[in-house]
Amino acid sequence: MKRFLLLVVTGIVLFSCKARKATDDTSGSDSTAITKKPVDVNKSIDADVKFFQKVLVPPKFDQLKISTKVNVETQSSYLPTLDATIYIENNKKVWMNLSAFFISMARGVATPEGIKAYNKTDKTFIDSDFDYLNGLLNTNFINYNSLQRLLLGRTFVKINDREFRLSKNAQGFKMASTVNQVIEAEDGKTSEYKIELQYAQNYDLMNVYLKDVNNSDELQVSYSDWLSYKDFRLPKNVKILIKGSKEGQILLENTKFDDSKMQTPFSVPGTYTKIEIK
Repeated sequence: MKRFLLLVVTGIVLFSCKARKATDDTSGSDSTAITKKPVDVNKSIDADVKFFQKVLVPPKFDQLKISTKVNVETQSSYLPTLDATIYIENNKKVWMNLSAFFISMARGVATPEGIKAYNKTDKTFIDSDFDYLNGLLNTNFINYNSLQRLLLGRTFVKINDREFRLSKNAQGFKMASTVNQVIEAEDGKTSEYKIELQYAQNYDLMNVYLKDVNNSDELQVSYSDWLSYKDFRLPKNVKILIKGSKEGQILLENTKFDDSKMQTPFSVPGTYTKIEIK
């Protein structure tokens, strides 16, 4: 048993509880993969201003409270479905509290400076920059802005009309890179990705697929059951699939959205032990 279950949940929802060993039956893992891609009829179209406005301009809000259910699985362990509250202060903070049977088990916060989280189960905590999150997701480009966008179902990778091809099919739109996307991390190291994004007819983001061309690492994110909230749209279901040097999946089922303000306390007890996860 790992001391802190890889902290995959910390990567996306900022913290996790200690996981138990998975059962021997792993036959269900394939059933949770990204849904089948729409048929591409190769009808290339111009990516005009309207398209980029629809898929890139983020919703305007001050704060957003999301009640959600979280489930995490890896090849050898799992985190049973737990209740969580995600509170987002736009462009400032993502705070989360994870609980079971109304008892708080873990808490975390992400800001533009990095990620902090603690786990009551084994009395450990982390205090890291976004290199930690990128390590969990097999990426090198996630920062606060892309994390917030990912949680809200907005395009969280850079796209443009020079290095991507936009095509239309019966299900909506597909934006696919025509050249490998070279992304430089803050430490100067670069990675090259093939990127594909799929949008519905109304521009709701459906799937994002990234493949590191130099190794087996892949990240797939899918969104479904979009709802209208206030004057923008939000996904009910978020599915994150990680493959390659690390493997696992994270499922978020958002059950309620609210714009009321709330307190977001965060303080690591002095007796907790800091851990580093490689």
